[in-house]
Amino acid sequence: MEDKKQKAGQIRKKEILDVAKKVFLKKGFADTVMEDIITETSLSRGGVYYHYKNKVEILHDLMKEGIAYRVDKMKEFFEQDTVSLAKNLLGKLILVKKNNELLGGYIVETEAYLGVVDRACHGFEGKLTPKVEALFGKAGTVYIYTMHTHKMLNIVSCEEGNPQAVLIRGIEPVINVERMIENRGKEGILISNGPGKLTKAMGIGDVFNKSKICEIRKKFQKASKELVYDIENIEENVLYIDFENSKTPKNIESSARIGIPNKGIWTEKELRYFVAGNKYVSGMKKSEFKDECWK
Repeated sequence: MEDKKQKAGQIRKKEILDVAKKVFLKKGFADTVMEDIITETSLSRGGVYYHYKNKVEILHDLMKEGIAYRVDKMKEFFEQDTVSLAKNLLGKLILVKKNNELLGGYIVETEAYLGVVDRACHGFEGKLTPKVEALFGKAGTVYIYTMHTHKMLNIVSCEEGNPQAVLIRGIEPVINVERMIENRGKEGILISNGPGKLTKAMGIGDVFNKSKICEIRKKFQKASKELVYDIENIEENVLYIDFENSKTPKNIESSARIGIPNKGIWTEKELRYFVAGNKYVSGMKKSEFKDECWK
């Protein structure tokens, strides 16, 4: 009996929240009064006030609902199979905050590493060591390792304990390009057309290892058409993705991964994905550059 009563209460609250969402969008939160919401529901005045004393309480629950939804969507995105994630990360806008400045760019090149069966993967045969511990973490965990003094940025995929990940090999710089040039000591495509180059440009190092990727939400200035973020609420040394402002590649091409010799069939497997024609893809020839590579 108690369960049935609780379920009925949840249904009524959902109706109130759904109605309030529409009313807030139509009239704006400031101009909405409780009577506007009550009128649009099937509940009595007392029925609405039983669950919510005022519109602020309603807004609070709507915000919690929105946060829970975004967390679920983030989890779903990173838990997809590694090859799909490697493709779907192309065009995503990644950002970091370093020394109170934002730096960011669109991902243009990735490689998939398929865990215990993949001889080129650090999780091959399931060998867990302190150095690769992050790779065995939850989907969306950042895994950083060093190769020839260069830091390699990887994003863990699949379920926890399944050591698969996507290596970010190249980005098209778009936010605070001047600082990236200064960090790299290089200009043009050399800023970030390689995995070690992009981490140096963005200031990504070991401190990011084992951290969790977060979603960032932008503010858009229509007048200047610039991306503006609330930098005070963005943490240092955390990798963010702006899904809302990401781009879609016109074409995605694939090839064997770079620098994977003597790994049998895994040397030749086409597990490298890139935005066709984007000049920030490593090894892209000038004759292959395209002015329009985004939809």
